[in-house]
Amino acid sequence: MKDLLKIFEINCEKYYTLFKSNEPFILDRKNVELPIKQLISHFEIKNKHVLSIGAGRGHEEYWFYKSGCDLTFIDTDEFNIAPLLEEQLSAEKNLTDPMLTYIIEDAHKVIEKLENIYDLCYFSSFVPDEVYREDIQKEYEGQYQNTNLLLRIIRYGLFKLHITGRGRGRTWPNYKKPFSDLVMKITKNTLKDGGLFILQSYYAGIPIERNPHVVSLVKKQLSRVGISLLHIYYFKENSGVNLTIGYKGKKNATREFFRRISKNVKITRFHGRAVNPSEIVKAYQFKM
Repeated sequence: MKDLLKIFEINCEKYYTLFKSNEPFILDRKNVELPIKQLISHFEIKNKHVLSIGAGRGHEEYWFYKSGCDLTFIDTDEFNIAPLLEEQLSAEKNLTDPMLTYIIEDAHKVIEKLENIYDLCYFSSFVPDEVYREDIQKEYEGQYQNTNLLLRIIRYGLFKLHITGRGRGRTWPNYKKPFSDLVMKITKNTLKDGGLFILQSYYAGIPIERNPHVVSLVKKQLSRVGISLLHIYYFKENSGVNLTIGYKGKKNATREFFRRISKNVKITRFHGRAVNPSEIVKAYQFKM
């Protein structure tokens, strides 16, 4: 794989030192500290191998590193990180410390070449996946509104329709998968048995309150790659900002994992990039 891709290997500590004076990075890292630490504590993400798609500089993933995880990032070079990494090529590596493998490439071109099996596939506002949902919702919402407006007016009346906001119809069709094929292909090819799937959607998530049927669609799509849905959370003030967690394994292993983590720190926050963090709602919880 190294002959075909631009790959950099560096100690995590040395990598994050590159941004020690970068104020936006430092601020972002601090803002996500509590949400990511809750994920780490609740789902026992310690001393694991984490694959993060669309990681950028890795301010969220920094906290995985601090919990002893090796990291693999795949991203285009939006922040011009490659020149910084090239300067470190000759630096001595301490292989006992957590390591970062940074692959500078479009994820579409990399997936067939990935060779390792990971404990966590982490997608945090992965742009191609967000765009996938955004395009479908824009197209479908207009179609749905046009065909159902008259029925809603008859049922609720114009005044009540305006006051209650019930004119805001669903935005997601029953026949579309909630996650892009790329996300599912990456997960299927790289996630090991006993591994976790975590996906946070920030700007183009499917509003769960308007689309409760999407929970069953998520369960179905994840099950096709051997993953059981554990949780879906969303912001009370904006249910399109949501967090999905799944576990790859047989039913008995999933039950045992869920039973064990149920005693751990609870999830009360996610999406640390929000200026005013919203109260979160649990849309789904795994049933024993």
